[in-house]
Amino acid sequence: MRLRQTIPSILLAWAATAALMLTGCANQDRLVVYADPWLEDYAVQLCAAYEKEHPETEIALKVISTEVIAQHIHFGQPIDVALCFASDRIQDREVWAELADQSTLAGSEIVEAKVSDPRFLPKFKALGTTEHVMIEASDRPSRLLADAIDPVKGIRGRQVVIANFQRQAEDYLLRGWVPSGYVPVHFVRQNPLLLQVIATGEHEGNAFSAMIFKDPPHPAQASSFFAFTNSEKSRQILGELKILP
Repeated sequence: MRLRQTIPSILLAWAATAALMLTGCANQDRLVVYADPWLEDYAVQLCAAYEKEHPETEIALKVISTEVIAQHIHFGQPIDVALCFASDRIQDREVWAELADQSTLAGSEIVEAKVSDPRFLPKFKALGTTEHVMIEASDRPSRLLADAIDPVKGIRGRQVVIANFQRQAEDYLLRGWVPSGYVPVHFVRQNPLLLQVIATGEHEGNAFSAMIFKDPPHPAQASSFFAFTNSEKSRQILGELKILP
């Protein structure tokens, strides 16, 4: 008899625990944040700081380039807040039609950065890349800004190496595969012993921005997180990452 009473009691306890877990999951707030790869470190730290202050909120962070973010918005992908690079270069009118508000995180510019560490010179010679320059793929905001640095003069006589994504652009320079390339200026600030600026493009006052949309899937959380991107904590993270000079 005792065994018969014990088994149902265990099952009831398990059922109660499962119900509490499901209730907790159902009540947990959610948030969908997209971020450009040039803002990945910032986005990761910002989301962690927000979740620390709002432990009831679970953030789904997706890191994709700004022009792909625009495509996702165009096709109705549910997004609460997007952290973009050079969002003013987005040409899609439907994206702007969906926008409720935008705030500036930091200004910046695209620069041509040269690998200044002489230890990389033998690698350039071995790879045959001494006359190469890295530029990101076409239609990317960073590529459009790089084109404004007189590309005919800047690239004439050199072979252009196309970086298909931001991490690849970083690797070309940090691993010494090409002697120079076009990157946001904060990337040079983050690597002062390796890189130096040799040409500067036009300053973009709204280079890094946060965007919130008219009908986000989680409106209350989206509004709260958007406000957090404009907080002192956000500016502190931007400063630590040298996105703010």
